[in-house]
Amino acid sequence: MGGGNGQKSATKRERNAAKLAAPKGSQLKQNQAAMTLKCNVCLTTFVCTSKEQQLKDHQENKHPKATFEQCFPDYQKA
Repeated sequence: MGGGNGQKSATKRERNAAKLAAPKGSQLKQNQAAMTLKCNVCLTTFVCTSKEQQLKDHQENKHPKATFEQCFPDYQKA
């Protein structure tokens, strides 16, 4: 039937060990590594998963005289 105090303690110890083994920390390094798209006019970086429309909005709002190709010459449609 039910477990005794020894079993409960062992279960609790296992749970705590699993929590301590879980990776901790910040994702800042991974986020910085994902910033691969760069506007050549203002050098603002964007995450590699940015949609084309987001980049076009940036170009239209920040650099209306420049073309999309001038701002993002390395952009390739996925």
